[in-house]
Amino acid sequence: ARESVADLVDANIKIRKGESKTVYVGINNKNNDELNYGMRFDAIENADGERVISNTLDSWFKMAVPEDGWILGSSLIDVRAVKIIIPRSTKSGPYTFSFVVEDKGDITAPYDQKDLFIEVTG
Repeated sequence: ARESVADLVDANIKIRKGESKTVYVGINNKNNDELNYGMRFDAIENADGERVISNTLDSWFKMAVPEDGWILGSSLIDVRAVKIIIPRSTKSGPYTFSFVVEDKGDITAPYDQKDLFIEVTG
C-alpha cells in the first residue's frame, strides 16, 4: 500500500452550529517531478446517515484555491489552512467528507484522499 500523501492534523472535528474552526491539511509530493495540485472536500454522508449526492455542503469550507492549482516540487510538503464554517441552520449530528487532492496533470483519479468526520453540535 502506498504511504498517504494527504494528511489532516485532526480528522475528527467537533464544531457548534454557527461557529467556525480552522484545520490544517498537508500535501506530500511523492513524485519525482513537480505536482500541480488542487484540493476539495466531497460530502459523503449527512447527519441523517444519507449519502450526499450534490455539493450542497461546499459552502462549509473556505480556502483560497488558485484556478490553476498549486505547484509543489518533488519530495516537498505543503501545509494549507482551511476554515470550516457551520451555518446555524445545520442539523446536529455527524457528517462524513473526503478530503481530495487532485493532480491537475492527471484528472483520471484523485492523487490522494482521506476521510474527515465533522460532528455538528448545538
